[in-house]
Amino acid sequence: MPDVRVAAKPGSCEVRDSDVTIAGFAKLSVAGHTFAQQVGPFAQFNVTFREAVGHVRLETEVFVLEGDLDLTELTMRPRDLELRDGWIEIRSAAAKAATEDALRIEVELPDGLEPKAVPFTLPCRGLTFAAPPEPAEPGDLDLVAVPIHTQLRPRPDGPAVARVIGHVDPDAKTLEALEAYVLERRGSMTKVRFEGANPVVAWVSSLALQTPTTSGLGGFGFGRSGIGRSSVSCRREVSLYVRAEGRLIRVGRVKKEAQFYLDEMGDEIVVDLGLPKSDVRAFIKPAEFEASCDS
Repeated sequence: MPDVRVAAKPGSCEVRDSDVTIAGFAKLSVAGHTFAQQVGPFAQFNVTFREAVGHVRLETEVFVLEGDLDLTELTMRPRDLELRDGWIEIRSAAAKAATEDALRIEVELPDGLEPKAVPFTLPCRGLTFAAPPEPAEPGDLDLVAVPIHTQLRPRPDGPAVARVIGHVDPDAKTLEALEAYVLERRGSMTKVRFEGANPVVAWVSSLALQTPTTSGLGGFGFGRSGIGRSSVSCRREVSLYVRAEGRLIRVGRVKKEAQFYLDEMGDEIVVDLGLPKSDVRAFIKPAEFEASCDS
């Protein structure tokens, strides 16, 4: 179980960052009135927590500002991104309240797992508001589908800390299995990694595993960064188009042999350009994709 200090008393502590780009933006207020919003980078970003309130003093190239900090607008993480309790990599957590010299945070699990979030209490000196580095590419790891009701354990013989419950994807389809990468096989157990804002590494029963039905994790709601999905490249440049106002409009191109990701393969090959889905989406013509690209 997470190392939560159940009986910890309310308190105060400080998180000090320097030369930092934060994960989110800093919205400052005084007497309940918002007066500034800054995105950095910051030469100094020092936050003092008193119970559930954060007070920040920040410095940019232009300003030095001080005020109460809206904690809903940014996330934090441990400075060390090692697995916590052997199963969760905390990359993005919500600050909740100071307890003595530590801070209680809440960590969301990837979509399709239960519980939705888990609490941790960590020393303030070991926390930062810095945006985490990009996750490492998964390489040539095998994919498996982990069905609902499967229990996740931090050790092959350890207690269950979470389970797969499935979820509804953006196309309103109920997903009853989640894809994960295989890290290790040991006897009747398999160690897998679920991608997400806070990746989860756990042991599951090998007998429960199934063959994945998609080409990657994109259909399983693990975010839009491209991590955990199969990449695509083209042997020559291909054009990108959108349909708008009844017209087919060329909006750019994909460079030769550049790695990119797809949102959808159908009558049009929709490309992930890092924006939420909308009525206007960039795509490659199917004939050009089939002639020039490998998925």
